[in-house]
Amino acid sequence: MEIKRIETYSLYEFCQVVQEAIIDGWRFDFESNELFPTAFGSMLVTGMVKAQTESPTLFAQEIVKDNIEETPAVNIEVKRGRKPKE
Repeated sequence: MEIKRIETYSLYEFCQVVQEAIIDGWRFDFESNELFPTAFGSMLVTGMVKAQTESPTLFAQEIVKDNIEETPAVNIEVKRGRKPKE
């Protein structure tokens, strides 16, 4: 497993480096304590791992598609205020 460490003191620079890494096929590893994104005062640190060969956008599209198909349609009748007295 390839690991990339990112350490910066600027949020702007951190975001730029992370964005470039994601475009190059890296992803966050939220399962590892060592690689979890962390802020030590003003220092921002994270570890990223090389994504597998499967396209992340294709994987995300499949998840969204699965969630849409499994979600049943729900009609909720909204009642506003009390009924007027007669």
